[in-house]
Amino acid sequence: MDQQFSEITVNAHSSIRIGGSIVVWFDPFHVKEETHDADVVFITHDHYDHYSKSDLKKVSKKDTVVVTPENAETVTVPGLSFEPVPAYNVGKKFHPKENHWFGYVVIMDGKRYYVAGDTDVTPELLEVKADVALLPVGGTYTMTAEEAAQAAAKMDVPAFIPTHYGDIVGKKTDGELFRSLLNGKKQVALKIN
Repeated sequence: MDQQFSEITVNAHSSIRIGGSIVVWFDPFHVKEETHDADVVFITHDHYDHYSKSDLKKVSKKDTVVVTPENAETVTVPGLSFEPVPAYNVGKKFHPKENHWFGYVVIMDGKRYYVAGDTDVTPELLEVKADVALLPVGGTYTMTAEEAAQAAAKMDVPAFIPTHYGDIVGKKTDGELFRSLLNGKKQVALKIN
């Protein structure tokens, strides 16, 4: 599966790059090199590890389109379409539903990519249809690896990439735990080293 989704890089934590006919970044964070290659940047919410102005500058060029929860319902992006999906906690206060923060399903190059953002298992998440879903698994501020695996087993998605672990929160082994809990029922690629 790593080859099948070789266009996806998890830079660190929830900092994700998808390269295709256009280059899309999600929540740039801990970006080491100034790439200035982003055609579009999606920001899921304004916490420092998801909305880093200095990292946003490193990936942006003069015509980069930035999609935030505030403009997600109105922005048009040439070359792709997208659907915002509410991202929030259930029984925790870190990401309240009333903040109207999002994950995104991005459709480009004939594939549907779902980047969940900081969320727990929600009814909206379980309804997502995608070719690959990038789910947080680190716990504390998001769902745990166990909760994410239970959700993944129910979703209409054949492949998953765990995120949001091993840096700030979660253990370095959470991605492997997520994969082992799915026990081959879904494809899982580990992109965080």
